[in-house]
Amino acid sequence: MSLLFLLLTACLPDPGDFDDTGVVDTDTGADDTSDSDTDTSDSDTDTSDTDSDTSDTDTSDTDTSDTDTDTSDTDTSDTDTSDTDTSDTDTSDTDTDTDTDTDSDSDTDPVIPSCPSTHAKVGWTADIYGHSWGIDGVATIVNDCTILIEDFDYQGGGKYVDIVAAKNGVWGQGYILESGIHGTVYSGATLVYELNSSQSLDNIDNIGVFDSDLSIIFGEGTFAP
Repeated sequence: MSLLFLLLTACLPDPGDFDDTGVVDTDTGADDTSDSDTDTSDSDTDTSDTDSDTSDTDTSDTDTSDTDTDTSDTDTSDTDTSDTDTSDTDTSDTDTDTDTDTDSDSDTDPVIPSCPSTHAKVGWTADIYGHSWGIDGVATIVNDCTILIEDFDYQGGGKYVDIVAAKNGVWGQGYILESGIHGTVYSGATLVYELNSSQSLDNIDNIGVFDSDLSIIFGEGTFAP
């Protein structure tokens, strides 16, 4: 009897195992979470549907080969400047002969006034010899109104010098053929003088270079056949 009681006692549940409703609490205290459905396999995280295939962005058509940058047509081979031949720069023909010979003898035939040649003295000459200033030359009565002096030399000295044609050497009363030649140098010059209507060969025997200011004859000659 005692043994049976012990067996029954061993098989009876612990009074603490009953809940408030009198139902045996089978909870063993273990945190059985098997009922909490944590199966997240249903949360379809498959993002494979987000078609990230960007292979359609085919940039292979960026072929710029159509931008023909071939500049081979800019053929500059025709820039041949070989025709600019400057070899003809021969300046030897630029005659720089600036002959400044101011010799009053122009080496040309003098212009002789047109007059009759009826006077007896036509063709007479006078050798002009100088007393000073290197005077020299030859005077000729060409026609009735013209006296020609050739190869005339004069150094230009004196105060007021004239070329005078006179009678009997009276220089102060002679015909002044040219006045004020002082200061001018003559060398081999040719001079032509035309007599005016009031001047006559009848009153001409001599020709000379006369300083009227000093009343001095620097050179003179006498006409003769």
